[in-house]
Amino acid sequence: MFQYALRLLFLSLLLACGPAMADNVDSLRQFYARTTPLQSAFSQEVFDEKGKVTERMSGQLWLSRPDSFRWEYRQPYEQVIVNDGKRLWMYDVDLDQVTVRAAEQALAGAPVWLLNGGPALDEQFSLQDEGQKDGLNWVRMIPKSEEGDFRLARMGLSQGLPQVLELTDALGQRTVITFQDMSHNLVIPAERFRFTPPKGVEVVEG
Repeated sequence: MFQYALRLLFLSLLLACGPAMADNVDSLRQFYARTTPLQSAFSQEVFDEKGKVTERMSGQLWLSRPDSFRWEYRQPYEQVIVNDGKRLWMYDVDLDQVTVRAAEQALAGAPVWLLNGGPALDEQFSLQDEGQKDGLNWVRMIPKSEEGDFRLARMGLSQGLPQVLELTDALGQRTVITFQDMSHNLVIPAERFRFTPPKGVEVVEG
């Protein structure tokens, strides 16, 4: 569950492109090259292989390159994931437990490195322009490696910002994340990307 949540987070923060349908892939590369601090509310639905909704969640996220992010699930349960550049913290409020790992170890091989100045987008994914549907410009991303949790990612964008992210895993489970009120070119306080375990919670070194 820990690795699954991480990859979901990383992929959800990775993708973006421009508004021109004919240039969706090129616009994705351009947005990636100039990514700046951003924040967004989100809602998330998980569908099983038969299309039935098995989980609904919502929350808020913040991202600051090259190596900081904060992802907060607020409904139906509280969970906080923070990367401060050196350590990755995962706080499960209901369990009163914090898991902490070295960021490099926890994120090895995960798409988050593309956000942090790692391998180029095209080195890890085959990118396909899927044109326009439902008012959004779509890009299809197929991982070149078979080691990840997801076999397919699709991003729908509007006016250069991601609106919907769809992830499909090897078992046919599909996760759909919808972003609301996304803002970028922000000044986000450094404290947002720091985490101190609350007093009394169990801290587990991963």
